[in-house]
Amino acid sequence: MKDHYDKKKHKYNNEEKSIDESHLHIDKDYRGSDLQGKDLHGRDLRDLNLEKAKLNNANLSGSNLQGVNLSEADLRGANLSDANLKGADLSGANISGAIFRNAELTGANLSKTNFKDVDFTGTNLSNAIFRGANINGVNFCDVNLSMANFKNSIMYKINFNGADLSGADFRDSQLYRADFRNSKLNNTNFSRGILVQVDMTFTDLKSVNFKKASLRGSLIKKAFKKTIQSQKVKDFNLIYWID
Repeated sequence: MKDHYDKKKHKYNNEEKSIDESHLHIDKDYRGSDLQGKDLHGRDLRDLNLEKAKLNNANLSGSNLQGVNLSEADLRGANLSDANLKGADLSGANISGAIFRNAELTGANLSKTNFKDVDFTGTNLSNAIFRGANINGVNFCDVNLSMANFKNSIMYKINFNGADLSGADFRDSQLYRADFRNSKLNNTNFSRGILVQVDMTFTDLKSVNFKKASLRGSLIKKAFKKTIQSQKVKDFNLIYWID
């Protein structure tokens, strides 16, 4: 016997929300909906409320998700490549294993997210908010992260090689074994941060704020020794100075 679908409540008689693709935009509220593995590529989903929705392994590639509420949604393994997520709210969402290749995430809110092994290749994350996030093993290589907010975040084994981090805010954050080689750090703020075994060789640090930060075991060129010493960083004698 088939489940009865109630259009107004978006739920079946078994009490589980499970929306068919063709019913999207009956209204804007899909909180807690079950869209696991659904093919929603290329769809116009602007301004939908997908708070706490189950979207793991869904195909959202090329979709317009501008301004969408995806807070606390399950996006594990979802494909969001080439999607427009400008200004979207992903705070508290689980995006581990998701693909954001070439996506537009300008001004997106990813605060308090916990994720690892996410593909951000070619993504625009300028002005994105990662405040209080827990990030593990993510590749931000050559990504635009200018003016991004990483305040109070915790990061492990992050690749920022070649990334544009101009004006980014890492105040009070913790970074362990991060790679900042060849990245742009113009006016980047690491004050009061904990940076353990980070690699900042081949990086211009003249305008970086390291005030009261810890740089224990980090690799930094000798050319910036006086600049960093003047900022009263912690563990100054435990920095590895590279010619």
